[in-house]
This record gives sequence, structure tokens and C-alpha cells, in this order.
Amino acid sequence: MQDNEENLNFKVLVEHSSDAIVVHDLDGKILYANPAALVLVGDSSLEEATKKSAFAHLSENIAKVGHRDSKKLLKGQYLPPLIAPLFLTNGERIEVEVHANFVIFKGRPAIQVHMRDITHRKRVDEILKEKCATERALINSPIEMGVILDVEGTILNINDNFAAILEQSPQDILGLCIWDLMPAEWTANRRKYFDQAIRSKRTVRFEEKYGDKYYDSLANPILSSQGEVLQIAITARDITGRILIEEALKEQEREIQNLMENSPDGIIITDEEGRVARWNKGAEIITGLAAKDVIGVPAWEIQARNVTNEWAGPDPSAYYRRLWAQLFADSNNQRFTRLFDGQIRTPRGEIKYIEQSIFRIPSQRGFRIGAIFRDITSRKKEEQKLKEFAESLKRSNEDLELFVNIAAHDLQEPLRGIVAYSQLLIDRCKDGKDPLIQKYMKVVENSGLQMSQLLDDLRVYTRVGVRGEQFNPVDMEKVLRKAKNNLELAIQETHAVITHEQLPIVKGDSMQITQVFQNIIDNAIKFCREGTVPEIHVSAVQRDGYWQFAVRDNGIGIQEEYYNKIFVLFERLHRRDMYPGTGLGLALCKKIIERHGGRIWVESEFGKGSIFYFTLPNA
Repeated sequence: MQDNEENLNFKVLVEHSSDAIVVHDLDGKILYANPAALVLVGDSSLEEATKKSAFAHLSENIAKVGHRDSKKLLKGQYLPPLIAPLFLTNGERIEVEVHANFVIFKGRPAIQVHMRDITHRKRVDEILKEKCATERALINSPIEMGVILDVEGTILNINDNFAAILEQSPQDILGLCIWDLMPAEWTANRRKYFDQAIRSKRTVRFEEKYGDKYYDSLANPILSSQGEVLQIAITARDITGRILIEEALKEQEREIQNLMENSPDGIIITDEEGRVARWNKGAEIITGLAAKDVIGVPAWEIQARNVTNEWAGPDPSAYYRRLWAQLFADSNNQRFTRLFDGQIRTPRGEIKYIEQSIFRIPSQRGFRIGAIFRDITSRKKEEQKLKEFAESLKRSNEDLELFVNIAAHDLQEPLRGIVAYSQLLIDRCKDGKDPLIQKYMKVVENSGLQMSQLLDDLRVYTRVGVRGEQFNPVDMEKVLRKAKNNLELAIQETHAVITHEQLPIVKGDSMQITQVFQNIIDNAIKFCREGTVPEIHVSAVQRDGYWQFAVRDNGIGIQEEYYNKIFVLFERLHRRDMYPGTGLGLALCKKIIERHGGRIWVESEFGKGSIFYFTLPNA
């Protein structure tokens, strides 16, 4: 009787169990299924269920596992619980936790299968795992500090890096109050933003410094469905690099601003639409326009009002608007561009000359335009004075040349008369009756001839630089040869020996350079030591873009105190009765060489000879 009651109670428990219980034979034929099992697989009655295989609702591979495990149970082996998919009659797939045991059912071996639907539980577990994994992933993302706190500051989750900063492991720190773990000076700042996030229920962003690093931090409230703050997620990103760059840029900006404000040049920078964004003190001084009056004004309007350019036409505003439009449109123009050397009119009516350059400044929205301009009024005035002086000097030189030519021409006539009649008187006195008169007439003749030569030399000297030819390549070999031909008589009379090294081609006036060689060689022949054959050697070396020529002789030499005097007009070191000449030869050489941009000088050893040097430009 008691066994029947126990069996009855057991049957009641099985019938009312929320878990599915199925008993099947070794082939899978269902022998029993409780109501929960019938509901689970969608069968309407036990009779309908027993017509099916227990493996009918399993996938093929899981069914094979079921057959295999049934044989294992028959042999007395223990099978651990199995989680497997189960397909319902409506096609839905669920997850079940399966416990299988070997039993004797109605006197025959069977398999009792206990199944529990864990689909919902598994989803919850997966959600929780995903939530935890998501939290870990978020707070371990590329941020330096991440922590989730409750409203009291208790640590619910923390990333590895923040835990390392607090010198704790993530596991040991969970459940502790974060305010007890941080330095007091850092806690006060963070707690202020923590409380603000709770009160406002909004994300609060703030920057802070911890040690030698700067952080960009967020205090983000996590709200319940009723809108109450449950937790606060605090994250912090290391922005030390950005802060240092910003500080460097600010320092650079201060330096640039200081340079701009202290520059005597005017400096203007527009925005991407051409309106003035910067106008330094130099621009105020030059234009007379204060920054407050031009900031925000289109640059072309300022130019149209204040620049006095002839080419702007009747509508300067339209001209400069087109000009600035071209500057913004030309994407290839990246270099400094000389815009103009023009004039501006200040508000007080003062006219100033300016020299201006413009350049483009790339920006995120396109280009800005920068302009630097300089007041060159003083320079222009000096240039004008210099131009006027040059024109005046040119007129003076022309007048001087005209005067010398006229004077030389007019003086030549009476000189020719004096010389001619002196020569007639000398012929009349050949009988020797009055030798003193003959001597005096000879002095008059020589003086007249010297005066005539002096006038000719003076006329040649004044023409240097005024009547000179244009500079062209000059073969110095040919020049030296021509000078020797002009001095052929003197060379033959003195048996002078003239040698030279290979001479270059220079740039200059061939006729005038011939005159230089001729005068220097003539002097070398003339100022030769008594009883010595003149020996003259010409050479050239290249130095710093010029050719340096040297004419060496074995003459009487020159004392050092006279090195500069010999190049002065009309200066002579010897009496005319000893060495004839007008004293214009070396002065003429100096003027010719200086016209060519060179210089001439002498080095000498008195009594042994001299070396005359002069330079001429490369061809």
C-alpha cells in the first residue's frame, strides 16, 4: 500500500514538473513523455508522442550523439549533462540542458531523458557576459583611465591602466571607494565634476593634470529606466602631447604677434573671403589707418580708397575686386608675388611710396592672403635726387667736354702760329749771329708743342666714359699686339724686348684697353735705366670673377711714397727735359680701368723696376 502511494506521489511530481521528462527504448522509441515534454515538442497527447522517435526533434549530428550515448548508458557509463539544440514542430530552435540515465521501465531497459529549456537563461547569461565584456573592452580601450562607480564612489569596474596608476590590481580594487585611493588634491577636483554629473544627469567634460601628464576626462551618468542615476562612468584620455603642442603653438603665436607688432613694415592678413583679419602697428603708421577702422573690411575696398595707381582705371574698386578674386582662384600660385611699387594716400592727404609683396596662407577653408608692404618714400626721394644728380652730372660732363673741345680747338690755332713763326725765326738765325735768340726761339717752339700735346691728351681724358664704346668680349692678345704696333718706332729705337704669357678674353672697350697697354708700355720704355735695354713682360691670372693683369719692367722704379701720386692728373715725378710727357698717361689709365669696374695699382723696387697691376671683368 505504501509503495503504491509513493509511486503515486512520484507520478504526480513527474506529471507536474516544469522540466520535460521522456523515457525511450534503446532504439529511440518514446515509451513515456510527461505533459511538459508534450508541450515542449508540440504533441497533443502521449499516444501521438509514442508514435515518434525521441531523436526526431534533434539535428542529425545531435541524433547520432543520442544513439551513441544510449549505448554508453546501457554499458553502465556515466554521461555528464549536455546542452543541445532542440527543434520544435513550429520550426523554432531552443537550447535544452539534457540529463540522461539508464532505467528499467515496465520491466525493460530504457533511457530516461530529463530536459530543461535554458534558452532564456542562456540569453541572460550571454547578455551579462557581453555586458561585462563590453564594459571591459570600453574601459580597456585606448584611454588611460576608465572606471565605473556607483553614486557613492564605489568601484564597480576599472580598467587595467587606471588600476596600475593607483598601484592596485583590478581584482583587489573592486568594491573599494575610489575617493580613498586617490590623492586629496586630485579627489577634490574629480568629485566636483562627479557630483555635477549626478545633479545634472548629463555628461560633464573637464581637463585635469595628474603628475606630469594632462588628461581629457568625461563623467558620464548611467540612468535607470525611471531616469535616476545608477552609476557614473569616468574615462580619461592622455592629452599631454596635445597640450604641449598647444602651448608651443601659443608661444609661437606670441612670438609671431610680437614680431608683427614691432615690425616697421606693414603686415596684413585677410580671412578666406578677403576681409582684413590682422593689421599691425606698422600698417597703421604707414597708411594712417587704425586697425579698428579696417578689421573686417574687404582688402580691395581699402586699396581702391587709398592706392593711387594709374592702371586701376575709372573704377578702382572693381579692378581690385577682380585682382583679389584671381589671387584666391589661382591654386598654383604658392610663392611670394610682387604686386606693385605704388603710391598710397593717407587720410591726411600725404602721398607715400610703398613696396608690397603678397602671399597665400593655406587654411582649412581654403586660402588666406597675407601682404607685407614697406614705406619707400625716403628711398624714392633719394633715387629721384640721385637721378637728377646723374642727369646734372651728365650735362656737366657734356658741357665740360664741349668746353675742352672748344678750348682745345681755339687754342690750337694760336699755338700753331706760335710754333710756325718760332720755327721761321729759328731758320733765320741759322747764321749764328745771335745764338741766344735761336735758343729762346727753341724754348718757345718746345713750349708750343708741349701745349698742343697737352690739349690733345686732355681732350682724350675727358672723353673716357662719355664717348666710350659699349662693352663686348675683348681678346687681350689682339689688344697687346695693337698697342705694340702703335709703339713700333719707340720699340725699334730702344731695342725693347716685350714678352707675354697667354692672355684671356675679357669684357670691355677694346679701344680704351689698348690705350691702357700702350701708356703703361710706353712709360716702361721711356723710364728705362741708362745703358739698359727695356725688358717688359705681360701676364694675367684669374681672381674672384676678374682677370688681374701684370706689366713688369726693369726700369728706374718708383719710390713708395709716390705710388698713388703717379695716377693723379698732371702729376709728374721728373722734369720734362729728362723725361718728356704731359703727366696724363697713368691718370687716363686709371679712369679707363675704373670705368670697367676694376682698379689699377703699382708695386716697385726703386732702381730695379716696377710692376703695374690692373683688373678687368671676365667676358
